[in-house]
Amino acid sequence: MPARGHRKPDALRRTRTAKTLLTEREATAFEARVSASGVRTEADFIRRLITGAPIPRKRSPERAELLRTLAGIGNNLNQLARIANSGGRVAEIDLQKALDDFRDVAQKLTLGR
Repeated sequence: MPARGHRKPDALRRTRTAKTLLTEREATAFEARVSASGVRTEADFIRRLITGAPIPRKRSPERAELLRTLAGIGNNLNQLARIANSGGRVAEIDLQKALDDFRDVAQKLTLGR
């Protein structure tokens, strides 16, 4: 969130509006494409089309779960690193398990593209 009173430079401010009339069929097709994409709003979808920016795919529930698992593994590795960096001892088996879990999830994410 910009600081209070902060304004975007004129080149980045959106000041123009584009309105388009659609048939029911066109509107249904448009809404389906936006819904199937990974963007949050119709406006973002249109801006990406206009600028040629990639339109991300919506994450499948399986992929989202893998990413959550990967985040948990990252947290575990950070905790092990914190212990090791503070002079504590980290069991090699704990480190090896975290690394094996990481490799397993990373492989599933790579294959699931």
